[in-house]
Amino acid sequence: MTLINPLAMELANQTVRFPVKEGVRYTVTDLATPSAKIPFAVVDIPEPVQKLAERKGGKAKVELVVRLPLIPPLSLVNLAVQELEKSQETSQKKTSAANAVLKGRHMSVHFDDKGAISKVTLADGTTSVSFKNEFHFYKGIEDRARNSGAYIFRPAEQKPTPAAHVVEATLHGTAEFTEVHQTFSVDWISQVVRLVPSVDGTEDVLEFEWIVGPIPVAVDHIGKELVTRYVTDLNSANRFKTDANARQLLTRQVDFRPSWKLEVTEPVSGNYYPVNSMIVLEDAQKKLSMAVLVDRSQGGTSMAPGVAELMLHRRLLHDDGKGVGEPLSEPGVDGRGLVVRGRHQVVIAPTGKLARQTRPLTLKNLLPPVISFSPSSDAQRRVITGAGAISSLAKGAASFSKNVHLLTLEQWRSEDEVLLRLEHFYQKGEDAVLSAPATVSLRNLFEEFEIVQAKEMTLSAHSPVEQLKERLRFAYKPIGNVSTPASTPVDPTKLEVILHPMEIRTFVVKIKRH
Repeated sequence: MTLINPLAMELANQTVRFPVKEGVRYTVTDLATPSAKIPFAVVDIPEPVQKLAERKGGKAKVELVVRLPLIPPLSLVNLAVQELEKSQETSQKKTSAANAVLKGRHMSVHFDDKGAISKVTLADGTTSVSFKNEFHFYKGIEDRARNSGAYIFRPAEQKPTPAAHVVEATLHGTAEFTEVHQTFSVDWISQVVRLVPSVDGTEDVLEFEWIVGPIPVAVDHIGKELVTRYVTDLNSANRFKTDANARQLLTRQVDFRPSWKLEVTEPVSGNYYPVNSMIVLEDAQKKLSMAVLVDRSQGGTSMAPGVAELMLHRRLLHDDGKGVGEPLSEPGVDGRGLVVRGRHQVVIAPTGKLARQTRPLTLKNLLPPVISFSPSSDAQRRVITGAGAISSLAKGAASFSKNVHLLTLEQWRSEDEVLLRLEHFYQKGEDAVLSAPATVSLRNLFEEFEIVQAKEMTLSAHSPVEQLKERLRFAYKPIGNVSTPASTPVDPTKLEVILHPMEIRTFVVKIKRH
């Protein structure tokens, strides 16, 4: 198995899952350091996943979970996964999750007597956050003028209807890989809860992997729009933040717009915003924040203090008249309706330390390791091991700053030209250290080649950046204190680039291969 890290940052405690045969013992070896211990375990595939019609006869009932301690930046790692022997024994445990506690390095998650989450405590033992995870649905309005449909979210009622509650939960896995499989009062909602260990002193990540659908409509003939809610006792004062294209976080306030007086006619849909990477709640008094990271773009809001709400699935019975010409009711592969599977990650941390965890996590979710599999013999493994099983393009972990993302690296118009984009992925003021300008030495970035010349271009790389002064500039009146970020020219001798918060700079560089 080969894993390629496409990011210019180290990946620590990276978890990989793939289906394997049941009743077989396995070994996992890092071919670069065969003596190093690679944590792994065989864990049950959740029963609702096994029943998915999309599996098309898949027979796997268990999966191998592998946690790699470290993948260097821009590198590949080769692992050998071997079947040892058939065995009826298993190291995995299956017990009731009633009143259970998942303990991480910096967080503990407490469950009630039904197996639903009741609270979260942080590492200091004194900080406790009341925490519930709930599923609700909005009934889609039936209005000939403006039905709720593919382009319109318009609920018939402004308060959602509870969709289901946890009736049973089971602990699965081993001491190192423990997860809670939750069963709900309806058969079209299920969930797995995991606590992912922290990295470099950051907080643990509370992970929810949910499966919802097909949404039932045959009995009551009512379209439904399903949401999940993360309910806490944080006092976020009807304010929350959502991201703009996974970059800058924008502050939102319920029933308010900063540039005009809002007349509220649709209280719920009027407070929904796109969530491309995360939604954040902040408690100013406790100086504590919660971020919910998504694995795809979703709609989200916070209609009450301490509550983060995200839309998961929609099935509606009437066309909204906006051009599709049909209701939003896909039949799915079996004709019963679509099933959606996804993941949310919850981070609870002191407000000043939240960004240093959520920002890298967003990139890791967007660009996870690329995994490939191939059969191998003992002779092939010896060749790989002898040649060095880790191959890295980056010149060590320190070549890129912790607040800089390698956005683009691709061949340009000749063999010695490369298009390079660098991004400062923190925004101004969100971290005491990592929101500062970053200095990048272009000469010392890569192992395989050296950058000897750099020409800065516009963002799309169609023109030299000097031509920006000739472009059309729109006249506008800024709201609040708006400043134009400074941009420092590249030093042609040192080839050093200074990146300011949220800045992206594009270069066509000439290289000399080693």
